[in-house]
Amino acid sequence: AKHNLAVLLMQSHCNMEQALMLQQDVLENRTLLLGEHHLFTLDSMNRLALIMIQRESTRAPAENIFVAETLLRKALVKAEAGLDSRSNALRLAYAHAVSDTELNLASLLRQHSGRRMAEAKMCLRSALERKSQMFEPLDSSTLTG
Repeated sequence: AKHNLAVLLMQSHCNMEQALMLQQDVLENRTLLLGEHHLFTLDSMNRLALIMIQRESTRAPAENIFVAETLLRKALVKAEAGLDSRSNALRLAYAHAVSDTELNLASLLRQHSGRRMAEAKMCLRSALERKSQMFEPLDSSTLTG
């Protein structure tokens, strides 16, 4: 419930401070209960970074961008580790987590680090390739049953 409230506050730009505090609490609890590599924990890292980025654009210091970038890079490394899963479903879920994190990182680099556009483009390319690979096995016979 806290996660959903934090997301709602972030999306509505109502109270970014409260959204930040709620999402920090969610990340801490998910890390303790589920572990650092769990998909829900990685999603919480991504959400917290996004809140920090949005908050920065309104009034927070640039150090939030550094912390957000650090969170995204940490989530990316942990999600990439999940790509070695034996389960196809888990590999697909982690691939989705990796590509989402790459997209968020690319957005951060593009918006807040003008001289790092090359790195942002690499993240975007990687996310696009990963997304296309995720759906490559699907063909019309798979979709129609």
